[in-house]
Parts: sequence; structure tokens; C-alpha cells
Amino acid sequence: MPGCEPSWKGRSVYADRMVWVYAVALIAGLLMLLTWMIGAAVGAWVDGWDFADPERRFGATGRFVVAGSIGFGMAGMSATFAGFHPGLALVAALLGAAALVLVARTFAPVEV
Repeated sequence: MPGCEPSWKGRSVYADRMVWVYAVALIAGLLMLLTWMIGAAVGAWVDGWDFADPERRFGATGRFVVAGSIGFGMAGMSATFAGFHPGLALVAALLGAAALVLVARTFAPVEV
């Protein structure tokens, strides 16, 4: 139907499919972040619910997974919609994940 084509028409099929991969990673990361924040609040404020604190259960590794997922999705979608080649967009997504993990490590240092 004329006029109903998606705005990214003309890009490769791989770029269109990778947008879905980046979107799923971003949504999953945001849901994990929301769950992390709720669990931390419950663990801190409700007596006897220390086990609900995700920091105690997952620690730094869990924080890095959440940050990496969000960074991967954000950077990948940005690069894809900016018109990068799908391979270059994947590299940008991986660099975005690494950058956000570095931010998570820098501003929320691991307690030893």
C-alpha cells in the first residue's frame, strides 16, 4: 500500500532484523533495571526482606549485565537508525555495552 512503507525502507534485511534484537535487549535491560530498583528498595526498607536485595544476590555481575544490555540496545538502535552498515552497527552496539558497563563500574564501585 503506497505511503505505508516503514521509514527504513531500502536498508538490508539484516538491519531490519537487528533492530528487533536491539529493541529486545533494550527492553529486557530496562525491565531488569526496574526490577533491580524495586528489589533494592524492598530489601532496604522492609524488615526481614534482606534476601530481596539484588545486590546481595547478583552483586557486580548482575549490575554489569543490566548495564550491558541497556548499552547494547541503545547503541545498536542508534547506529542502525543512523544508517550505519549492519556490521558496523553491531560493533557500535558492543562498544555501547562496554561503555555502559564501564560507567556502571566507575560510578557504582564493587565493594570488596
